[in-house]
Amino acid sequence: MAGYRLYFLSDEHIQDAVAFECDSHEDPIKTVREHADGRVMELWSGARMLRRFPAEGEPPGPDRHSAGWILSQAFQRAVGLTH
Repeated sequence: MAGYRLYFLSDEHIQDAVAFECDSHEDPIKTVREHADGRVMELWSGARMLRRFPAEGEPPGPDRHSAGWILSQAFQRAVGLTH
């Protein structure tokens, strides 16, 4: 069995978490659907984020751990849009 954690986020901060185990790699998605409450969620296995689920009504955006997101943040810092 593999162990998973589902984090519920608000303003990029963890508000709640659910730990669970599954026999197959398809079962965690079923658990995510059962716990969906409209908030942003991140599914983790150990130290690895498996997937980020946007908040209800929020369009899917780049994953914060993707190369595109990291490069966009580096660009924004370089041109002074963020600190």
